[in-house]
Amino acid sequence: STSALASINSSQKLVLNLSGDASMSYGQISATAGVEVRGSGDWSLNSSSRLVSNDIFFNDNGTVTLNNSSYIQGNARGQVANLILERSNCYFSADHYGFGANAGPSKGIAMTGNSQSGTGGGHGGYGYRSRNNGTYPGYYDQAKTPSQAGSGGGSGWSSSGGSGGGVIKLTVVGELRNNGIIRANGGNGTTSTNRSSYGGGGSAGGTVYIESGELNGT
Repeated sequence: STSALASINSSQKLVLNLSGDASMSYGQISATAGVEVRGSGDWSLNSSSRLVSNDIFFNDNGTVTLNNSSYIQGNARGQVANLILERSNCYFSADHYGFGANAGPSKGIAMTGNSQSGTGGGHGGYGYRSRNNGTYPGYYDQAKTPSQAGSGGGSGWSSSGGSGGGVIKLTVVGELRNNGIIRANGGNGTTSTNRSSYGGGGSAGGTVYIESGELNGT
């Protein structure tokens, strides 16, 4: 039989021990201090359900399925038996979970004086220069086996740089079936409150690195 999971919102670390199959519909599991999913049961998020945390660790021998507008959001690592994004409106995202503005190994350069814009942050490639600073912030990480988050953009005149993309690094022992979206995008900088032609720099994307036994999907 399949157990129904209730919504949980916690400021503490949350451990979900799935000894049997479980599902959730129209619910949310959220824990700011992290979530660990362990056990051998299959787990399905259905009907706009979501798992949200800064740090998600899978120590799971079961199948994780996202269905019908459901999503997982946050930095994620670990292992699952199978990972299935059943529909195009499902996603697994670490967008904006990397380094914040003015932070990271290749952080954007802050240019906060009057009529100035910050530069972009770097990661797998150089960050982009701004109209006031010709420096391109450098790059870091391994091209074939990335593991790090993206750097934040530099702040500008009365504006903030974007937050970098986070990290999704998983081992899928069996099938990865992706009919949805898996991403770790960086964010845009904000526009200056003084003049729209100036602003903070955009950030760098993070890492999506998944090893799987079988890859399917659209």
